[in-house]
Amino acid sequence: MKKICFFNHYHNGDLFHGKAFIREIMYNVDTEFYYAHRMKPAVLDDMDIQHTELPGIPHKARYLDLGDTFLINTWIGAYFGYGIRFDGECTLRFTHQMYARIYDLINQTFPGTDMVLGPVETYFPFVNYGMVDKAGVNRFVGSDPRKKILFSNGECHSGQCEYNGDMKSIIEDIASKHPNKVFIATKNFETQLKNIKFTNEIIDQNKGCDLNEISYLSTYCDLIVGRNSGPYCFTVTDTNINDPNKTFYAFGTRETDCFAMGIEIPAKLIFESYTSLNNVHKSISDLVSKIR
Repeated sequence: MKKICFFNHYHNGDLFHGKAFIREIMYNVDTEFYYAHRMKPAVLDDMDIQHTELPGIPHKARYLDLGDTFLINTWIGAYFGYGIRFDGECTLRFTHQMYARIYDLINQTFPGTDMVLGPVETYFPFVNYGMVDKAGVNRFVGSDPRKKILFSNGECHSGQCEYNGDMKSIIEDIASKHPNKVFIATKNFETQLKNIKFTNEIIDQNKGCDLNEISYLSTYCDLIVGRNSGPYCFTVTDTNINDPNKTFYAFGTRETDCFAMGIEIPAKLIFESYTSLNNVHKSISDLVSKIR
């Protein structure tokens, strides 16, 4: 029986963005599945898929048929320049078109398989929170009823923004003016403000990857701030984008890094081209002031 091994040489967000498609493939194809990547295996703990290593697989190869194993590249960069609609975007609408090619390849390779893509808006990734350690987050939200703002303030790894700092000055200034709200950051920094918290203080886990737990925490946050990288990617889920009370604010170099770009969603999505930290500071401050 020919097995399927997905592979990806890049980052956690690259693994996350294809999860809904991969779940659909796993449901429709009767075979064994593996995922070869360099990230912590825990990043895909909520999926029934075996992690494996990446020896000798070219990062730009779209697929490789090894006879007993069919290798499928899930990195969007491998599909740029091949005439796919929305070429060059790091968006769901490009990912949707990319997986149309992948579904065709699978249908041709596995007799009796006839997968057809559904509407693009049905493929926002989701985390199976039933398989996530929610204890720390539940304690936190149960003990602190204040409105919550989440900052994905770690470094970007794919050039999403020329500013790559931790946003400390922004977070501290706004938090000092809103003691009735709690500000949660994914990267630690020194602070004396009691209404600034850090995800590693909230989340109970020791698997070396807390992105799924941060995703769960984000469901309790009114405003999510980031640069289309890292934990921010894990907050753009079907649960959150369908919440009309939630606002996403992303800043950076390219709007086409916004996964939800071009798709109508109930949540509010704001992208701001980065020109200065002062402009970002003002925009976030205005959004926080609107939270009641």
